[in-house]
Amino acid sequence: MTCPAGSVCKQYVRYQSKDKAGNWEDIKTSAETRIDKEKPTTSIKLSGVEGDNGWYVSDVTVTLSCDDGSGSGCSETYYCVDQSDSCTPSVKYTGPFLISNEDINYVRYHSKDNVGNVEDVKSTEVKIDKTPPTAWINPLPEWTNSSDGSGDVYFDVYWNGDDGPTGSGITSYSIQYIIYNRATGNYVTNNCGTADWCDWITRDETDPKQEIFGLLDNPENVEAFNNHTFLFRISAKDNAGNVMDYSINPPWENTSIDVVSPVSAISTVSYPGELIVEAFWQGWDNESGVAYYDVQSNMSGSWDYLTDTDGNSTYHTTKTSGNFSVSSDGIYYFRVRAVDRAGNVETPWKYSSVLVDVSPPVAWMEEPYNEWMKFYNFTVNWSGYDTGSPPSGIKCYDVQWSNDTINWNYIQYNEFGDLTECVLLTETIFGLYGFTDLKDGITYYFRVRATDNNGNIGNWSVKNTTIDTYSPVIIVNVTDDKGREIIEGYVPADVKNITITSMAWDNISGIKKHTIHYWLTQNNKYTYGEKECGEALPWGDWSNCSITFAYDEDTVIKYYVKAEDRAGNVNTTPIRFTTSHPLANFVIHQAAIGLGDSILLKVQVRNIQETVDNITISIESTITSAKPKFENIGSGDFEIQADGKVLQVYNLNPMEEREFFVRIYSSEIGTYYLNMTAQSNVAQPGLIDTDSAKIIIGYPPSFPGLAPWSILLLVILSVTIFLII
Repeated sequence: MTCPAGSVCKQYVRYQSKDKAGNWEDIKTSAETRIDKEKPTTSIKLSGVEGDNGWYVSDVTVTLSCDDGSGSGCSETYYCVDQSDSCTPSVKYTGPFLISNEDINYVRYHSKDNVGNVEDVKSTEVKIDKTPPTAWINPLPEWTNSSDGSGDVYFDVYWNGDDGPTGSGITSYSIQYIIYNRATGNYVTNNCGTADWCDWITRDETDPKQEIFGLLDNPENVEAFNNHTFLFRISAKDNAGNVMDYSINPPWENTSIDVVSPVSAISTVSYPGELIVEAFWQGWDNESGVAYYDVQSNMSGSWDYLTDTDGNSTYHTTKTSGNFSVSSDGIYYFRVRAVDRAGNVETPWKYSSVLVDVSPPVAWMEEPYNEWMKFYNFTVNWSGYDTGSPPSGIKCYDVQWSNDTINWNYIQYNEFGDLTECVLLTETIFGLYGFTDLKDGITYYFRVRATDNNGNIGNWSVKNTTIDTYSPVIIVNVTDDKGREIIEGYVPADVKNITITSMAWDNISGIKKHTIHYWLTQNNKYTYGEKECGEALPWGDWSNCSITFAYDEDTVIKYYVKAEDRAGNVNTTPIRFTTSHPLANFVIHQAAIGLGDSILLKVQVRNIQETVDNITISIESTITSAKPKFENIGSGDFEIQADGKVLQVYNLNPMEEREFFVRIYSSEIGTYYLNMTAQSNVAQPGLIDTDSAKIIIGYPPSFPGLAPWSILLLVILSVTIFLII
């Protein structure tokens, strides 16, 4: 007998028997047979105080009920409670039970009938939060002076809250305020029209937990008044609807407003014969009160805080007087400012000065600046100041020169023979009047001292410089890999590399900088470079260096050497060339372009002769249809002839190089050569130079997405444009 799963079936058996004589028994019917394959069903009922958003704000009573329909009947029910929705029902249900745990709880349950059918486990969420959240306003400063510059006072209020690890979570905050007038001792009327607590703001948990209190341009804010105290209290509401009472967290946060800066005064006195200054200061503030003073002096030339003779610092001091040691005689300035408890800083400072005896003046040589000098007459100047008290000022300077530091002489500073003995001058030209026999390699010393109007004479200050008017000597040599010297820039065909060697020498101040500058045309590239050769010691030391270039067939090297000594004298060699192309060459010797395109080839034209030259350059192609032409681009005096096939370059100076360009059009695919012939017409008539470049023309790149007829149309248009040109 069969019965479908999940069903309850009723079945009967009818039967009879027959004997050997063929007699049949009457048909009999069995008793009813019932088959139960249906699982029982359990329902749940929750009872408690409901809050918001599906939360309960009280303990919850859970009632489970089992129903087996027409089946065998419920046998027993089991349940369990956890917070992860993963427990196995193991507690036998005997009646309603209570859940008091504050959290998101899960009741998991199922029942079994009398024949053993077990219901699938069910789960019901029971969210309980009986406790209001906690919120607080972050501590405010006792005093605040924040202002937006318009006279409206404002400050930031920060808050936060917590609903515990098992709470439903805070949804909003509400903050109230009340205003207390410190001058009258009364609470004052606020924006709510009362002198009691007034609603200020309500913010969601997702909003920033910060608000500015006091800006008049924000409708949610109120004006904060000077000399008033503002008290704040906060309430919070959670997702379950629990609300924190305003009164559970006094004393409330508060801050008092003070935007008026304090006022101070200072006086200073000194006593004869003592290197001590006594200072007295005091301050006034009618609101938050003076918190401290800052007292400074400019004893070191800049304003600094002090330490008095008792070891107390004047930075943020609460003292109102002090004695201060000074290191020397002079006029000393003191200043004070007061800062109140709200942080208002007095401006401007209040000043006082005091006089302490006298000191001699100080003078120093300023020019000559350098240890080396490249002129026979040059500026000598000096400066000084008086440290006396009161400063009597510089009366005059004594300025002297010597070439041995033993015999000193005053400088004649005009054609009348006047000397730099006790003068008010601060500058003169040495070597222009009187002694003019300045010589290279001689060191000249200068010294100055000052006398103030009180007769105090300062110490001498000395400076020196050595004359060097000669430029450095440069020797340049160019050789090939076989040790042969390259003459006039021509390079034999068998050369593998070229070495440029430079030596620089200065017999007085010495080499400061020594550089080989070069331009290299090689391997389809045109590059500039420098070779630093280093310094050399004064009095005749050499600075040497060399640079070697691999020399391919079409290499062109243009170079010059520059050397500078420590006195600033410079020597620069003329530009020279080392090349197998004395007249002209292509910069690159192989190019690939697409059909219908064009390209510019750079041509370098040079004159390595000793006289001005005119050079004729002609070009021709191994494919007639290529039509190479010189572009009208270049410098100096030139002319394009023969429909662009000939370039005439005029008045090319010795060792001068110019650049020109050849335009190549591609009208048919293939590989061809562009040949160039250059001829000297003036400097060395009959001198001929040749060069060539390999041009490869191919089909343009494929155009994804274009039909073949579109590509053919582009090629036809390119050829048409070429023929028109």
